[in-house]
Amino acid sequence: ASNGVKLARMGYMVKRMQAGGTDNRALNKLRHVLRAGVQTDHVLIALTEISVLLERYPKIHNKIGEKTIIDALRLYGEALADRYLTAVPSEQEDDFDQWGTEV
Repeated sequence: ASNGVKLARMGYMVKRMQAGGTDNRALNKLRHVLRAGVQTDHVLIALTEISVLLERYPKIHNKIGEKTIIDALRLYGEALADRYLTAVPSEQEDDFDQWGTEV
């Protein structure tokens, strides 16, 4: 099967699984796909199920083997959080939040 089919199968496996032993199976499958079928040093993850899987393994969410992992969902979440947290102090400088409620 092609790498695209393997990734789709892995995404489905992660989506239907409960926490536990299946995580390891999915992670091993991801490692295999990256090792056997990816020629680049950097890999962009854009499948929510794989992002969820990687979140369960914080030590490897940035690097699997020799591959640098770029998780689009993680980057998007961090950017949203940063944007929100950057805006909060300026909204509270006048003792009112963004909705006009006194804080």
